[in-house]
Amino acid sequence: MGLREKYWREHVRDMLTGIDGNSAPCLLLDPLTARQFIDRGAFDTKAKLIRWVHETAQMPAGRYWDLQLVQNYVYPWATFGKEPMATWLKAKDDELINHFPGERDQRGRGRRRDQRLLADHGRAISQDRVDRRAGG
Repeated sequence: MGLREKYWREHVRDMLTGIDGNSAPCLLLDPLTARQFIDRGAFDTKAKLIRWVHETAQMPAGRYWDLQLVQNYVYPWATFGKEPMATWLKAKDDELINHFPGERDQRGRGRRRDQRLLADHGRAISQDRVDRRAGG
């Protein structure tokens, strides 16, 4: 496959919109696609990629807060005033929110369940094996 030349940003944005609102994106790219992605986006640092994902992944607040997993796991934190979720909760239903944290929002975070996603050359990995690899 590869990264489309003309509308690659829009295609990746659409993909990011489809990611569960309680998860974080995990980009698994073959080497050729990864090189195209880095070159076309000028992502010469991890921080630039994180910032781009944060700025690109937008969803209307009303649709975000209507997701079941967001209701279960994010909404309680927002009601306790945890940022950036508390700010997202104040947004109008049609207001676009950046629902993946930027680099600044990730500092100091502990290991999260969704960060345990590991690639193993396309093979399924048991949860026990994932936990051992993640040190959990």
